[in-house]
Amino acid sequence: MRPGSLEVISLRVSRRGRPVFDDVSLSLGAGQALRVEGPNGSGKSTFLKAVAGLLAPDAGSVRWVDEDGGDGVGQRRASTLYIGHRAALRDDLSAAENLRLSLALSGHAARPGELDDAARTWGLGEVWHRHARELSAGQRRRVALARLSVSFRPLWLLDEPSAALDRHGIATLRDAMTTQLARGGIVVYAAHDEFAAHRGDTACLRLEPSRAFH
Repeated sequence: MRPGSLEVISLRVSRRGRPVFDDVSLSLGAGQALRVEGPNGSGKSTFLKAVAGLLAPDAGSVRWVDEDGGDGVGQRRASTLYIGHRAALRDDLSAAENLRLSLALSGHAARPGELDDAARTWGLGEVWHRHARELSAGQRRRVALARLSVSFRPLWLLDEPSAALDRHGIATLRDAMTTQLARGGIVVYAAHDEFAAHRGDTACLRLEPSRAFH
């Protein structure tokens, strides 16, 4: 994993001609986490998608620069692991098959035993070979988050990752974030509850409808 830095410069995004947020600027370096918070409709998911390069902003820019000086949307996407609010699983595939497919689509070939280790870490052993349609909301969320254990990209963008998780799942998520930051990665996550990657040392971006604060 090549650590890098993330810069968001005067970012503005609109939806149906109306501003979602405007003039958001921030910078994050290796080992830093950012919590994005705000009420429903404030643009948390939109912000993460813009940073991921999944939608184009109206104004401003997002830059990812790795230790080799690489920059650009392609470089940013190759360095980013984005997990949206929806688990985005195929119901006709098992938990294991869903994880294997998501890794293949991202160009990652799992090492022998790596998926089994991820299943144990996220408490998925009993449902590992069950179809996704049979899983609870919490189990589906854990299948999606199991990518954190096997896809070592320096920038994580996570949309409400703690949603539907029980206490064990939240502890596992926080452990994964801590490991990512310790190895020089960056974590940006949206949250509507009290979940935080750290207690007291996580930067915060507060979004309000039509306005953004940092």
